[in-house]
Amino acid sequence: MSRTCREVETLIQLYADGEIQDQEMMVLQAHVKVCPHCRQLFFEMVDLVTSLEKLGREARTKQRRILFQPLKWTTVIVVVALFAFISSFHAKSKSPQILSAEDDPEMEAVSGLLVFATRDRQALPEGTPFIGSPEYVPYSMASESAAINPGKSPIFVRTSTAWMRKVNRFIFVRVRDSRTFYYLLKEAGIPAQTEWLGEGSVHFPASFVITTGERPSIELIDDSEVAPENPGWFSRLTSQTLITP
Repeated sequence: MSRTCREVETLIQLYADGEIQDQEMMVLQAHVKVCPHCRQLFFEMVDLVTSLEKLGREARTKQRRILFQPLKWTTVIVVVALFAFISSFHAKSKSPQILSAEDDPEMEAVSGLLVFATRDRQALPEGTPFIGSPEYVPYSMASESAAINPGKSPIFVRTSTAWMRKVNRFIFVRVRDSRTFYYLLKEAGIPAQTEWLGEGSVHFPASFVITTGERPSIELIDDSEVAPENPGWFSRLTSQTLITP
């Protein structure tokens, strides 16, 4: 039988006093799970009891009558258990949902081709089907290719790039310097080889196509291939076998 909030407030009082019965505890647990008002009241009561118990302020204890009498160990265990249960439910109800490629209809519409870029998008063509900032890369990424534009913004190298190890081919667009280039290789799980850049033969910012695997390889591509006025460059580059390991 459902209880009113006033009745549940009485149960919270009994709960804090350590005098609540098993059946009453089940009623309290069920109610605070669905009632935001009583759930908030319960959290406030538990916080207050815990604070006063820890500080041991007898003066404030007397003001709350018998509500804040020292709790027995069994009551403390029950408080912790129920608090953990409700906190878990409370956290789940507020936690943001992270969309995967299957959950996001916009991502599903691009047929597995994803383009990742920083705030500096000057090298990306108009009409690119999907542009996502590295801060919001979904954890379950189905695409085998990704275009990454570090550009002039350092934000890319400050974000978590664990997702990069799931990608088989990379297009690094206008990497600003060799230091950033080798950092990207490291995060992608590719052993750095200094001979890849040659002796001053690469002038940054530069763009690259990189394949991973047991025999990773790299190819320098002309900036004109990834210029904004060259539509469809991402689809074309990812559909071709550019590199022979």
